[in-house]
Amino acid sequence: MPIFTGADLREDRRIQCDLCVVGSGAGGSVVAQRASAAGLAVVVLEEGGFHTSDSFDMTEANMNRLLYQEAGARRTADGAIQIVQGRSVGGSTVVNWTTCFRTPEHTFEHWAERFGVEGLSHAALVPHWEQLERQLNVQQAKLAEVNRNNMVTWRGAGALGWHQGLLYRNIKRCAHTGYCGMGCPIDAKQSMLVTMIPEAVRAGADVYANAWVDKLAGDGGKVRGVVARMRDPETDQPNGVTLEVEARTTVLAGGGINSPALLLRSGLNRKGLVGQRTFLHPAVGSFGIHEEAIEPYTGAPQYVYSDQFARRDAGMGFLLEGAPLFPMGLGGFVHSFGADKRAMMGQLKNMSLTA
Repeated sequence: MPIFTGADLREDRRIQCDLCVVGSGAGGSVVAQRASAAGLAVVVLEEGGFHTSDSFDMTEANMNRLLYQEAGARRTADGAIQIVQGRSVGGSTVVNWTTCFRTPEHTFEHWAERFGVEGLSHAALVPHWEQLERQLNVQQAKLAEVNRNNMVTWRGAGALGWHQGLLYRNIKRCAHTGYCGMGCPIDAKQSMLVTMIPEAVRAGADVYANAWVDKLAGDGGKVRGVVARMRDPETDQPNGVTLEVEARTTVLAGGGINSPALLLRSGLNRKGLVGQRTFLHPAVGSFGIHEEAIEPYTGAPQYVYSDQFARRDAGMGFLLEGAPLFPMGLGGFVHSFGADKRAMMGQLKNMSLTA
């Protein structure tokens, strides 16, 4: 794809467009694809680099640095919660685990009853989901494909009489390698990197990688564009080049952390509300150690789930899903040192994880 990177811009540049999209993940890429297909002049700015499957070497150390915010080490200020976010063209869709959920009907009911949300319903979104699912080849997992790790979750739910379900995944010709979180090495995962972004580029959109957006430009509260500081794709350090984009409309799609941060840097917080409604989706896990080999790093990360407790409290609850374990991930989860850490790591092959 003809995507510009920090290596392509040798001097300051100013460009004009109808629509500037900040962020190339699940939200920004769809906006860019739809707008460019409608004939608008679209510019997409992505903080991370432009990486393809040729560079996905299936190692945690290299891919965390290449594809994640803060090399996978982003956390809350107290260190209690790890923030797992993508940082490359395609955003978090490049490193997610291919799980595709439609928002359940009971969630819309909860929003309406608890918060008075109007004009947004499950039925209204069905045609949009259907269109996206066709574009991304979303399909339900087959029980015969489920790996040993996820089968622990499946069998456990069945033994307890709990709901058992097979997840939907956005894939084509999946080889079940298990490395979804490190970028799909065969482009089986239908991430924005191989779907919406190429479609947007073919329709005329310009995509700039290594473009860290410093601030929104404008006056009197009217945003008229953005100012981006380009970065060297090899070192990820600023290269001294500034990219200014003048746009009729600007869309912020940098996620629930980076978008508010950009608004704050730009002084756009008149009512003091920016970031005040930021929520995290916490995930906790339960490990199992088995006599037989489970190899939780083999096979697709998630095939099965249970919504037995999805409506536990005030219309809300939690899902149970099978989840993978890799050496670096396990090492970070288990808070121990020395011989205890070594002994735990030595049992990885026989572990399972339900999250």
